Amino acid sequence: MGDVSLSSTQHRLTVTVRGKIDQRLGSELRAALGEWFVRSHETSEVLLDLRDVEDYDILGRVEMIAAHGVLANAGRRCAYVTAHPRIRGLALLTIGEVGDRGSRAVTTIEQGEAWLRGREAVTEASIEQGEGAPRRRG
Repeated sequence: MGDVSLSSTQHRLTVTVRGKIDQRLGSELRAALGEWFVRSHETSEVLLDLRDVEDYDILGRVEMIAAHGVLANAGRRCAYVTAHPRIRGLALLTIGEVGDRGSRAVTTIEQGEAWLRGREAVTEASIEQGEGAPRRRG
């Protein structure tokens, strides 16, 4: 069984998802986001913490795409945080399906916070590599 929890500051909504993203959990996420944005218009950033997501299924993927559509339609800058390759793939697919240029999949909370703040020091290469320095071959 998974769960979704939301917490906020003035400009950021943090969404923590745990367990397997199936249709039930994905639907719960979409509903929670929809309700949140009906009540709160101030939040400009969303950090989706997927570090405790174990897996997902096809129906969960469909619900994640719909949930991200809520965020993109509301014009929110988003960061999906997960170090797990399969879940990162889900985040990338979700962002790509919606065609949202204001969202990124990152591996750490720090990278997510940097993306949300829009720091110029953070480049796509540093996000992809995890530490900010390119890996060297050989």
